[in-house]
Amino acid sequence: MRPYISSRALYFVNEGGKAAAHGLRLLRRSDTLILSKDSSCLFSNKGKVGGVYADTTTWMAQALNMSKDHSVQGPLIEAFTFAANFVPFNSCHASTIFEVDKDNVLDGYWHSLVIVDEENNVPIWNPVLSKLQSNELLLFYKIGQEVQKWSGCMKRSYDGGITWTEREQLPLGILGPIKNKPLVLENGNLLCGSSIQIANGTLRVLLRSFEGIDRFCISESLDGGQSWDYAKPTELPNPNSGIDSVKLRDGCLLLAYNTISRGILKVSLSIDDEDSWNDVVTLEETMGMEFSYPAVIQASDGLVHITYTYNRTQIKHVVLQP
Repeated sequence: MRPYISSRALYFVNEGGKAAAHGLRLLRRSDTLILSKDSSCLFSNKGKVGGVYADTTTWMAQALNMSKDHSVQGPLIEAFTFAANFVPFNSCHASTIFEVDKDNVLDGYWHSLVIVDEENNVPIWNPVLSKLQSNELLLFYKIGQEVQKWSGCMKRSYDGGITWTEREQLPLGILGPIKNKPLVLENGNLLCGSSIQIANGTLRVLLRSFEGIDRFCISESLDGGQSWDYAKPTELPNPNSGIDSVKLRDGCLLLAYNTISRGILKVSLSIDDEDSWNDVVTLEETMGMEFSYPAVIQASDGLVHITYTYNRTQIKHVVLQP
């Protein structure tokens, strides 16, 4: 797992290769932390950052309108976590991104990767970053040879992801958030999943489905997540692939998702708390390739950052303007 820092975000990336150890790596590109998973270790980058990838940064003037009052522009920026000839892994998957600090903005290359966690000959999976109301940063991840044998783990950072505490084992049977950032409720509880709270206090969660259903499903909770109604299919297609969403400041919900296959990755908006959707951006569309497991945030400057697996060879980072 390799964490990356990009402008205004902390990333972790899950890498897959033939290394003897398995784990997570951390990259810092600015005040943003990005984590992804590989089959080796969890690393941290505390080095200087500067410059931009000229060959992977694109400015576009396209504006895609959902309605007169709701639009998304972009991608304004498209960038890979590493230059093409300097990728330090065989494959990567499952990134996570989180804004750490709005006042320190750097952009560019990354240096000095440091191991954050590792487990010899055992994979570390699906990092998830979250921040408590106290500004304590949490990193959740899973360890195990296969999904059925996962055990949940967690680390804490009190300095914006520069240093991390020792690994904490979650209680037996508790894995923590599997892929997406948890929702921090008013009482401090963490609700895991692609969940939002709508105006009347109802909680909603979007669910990927198995083949045969082929659509996202939705479930609601009226008691703060203690119980949920039966999941119902939505209008959106889902090829049994992960999603992520964020509620924007204007009240719209923005969703990054695959449509009929992992070769198509789109962004959709809902102005009615997930009752209906309108596709506004196509990020990728190449059948036979894989663009999957998106992670989405809205930064303090209003820009939307999305990271996702790029054909298992890179983690791609795009920026949109709502």
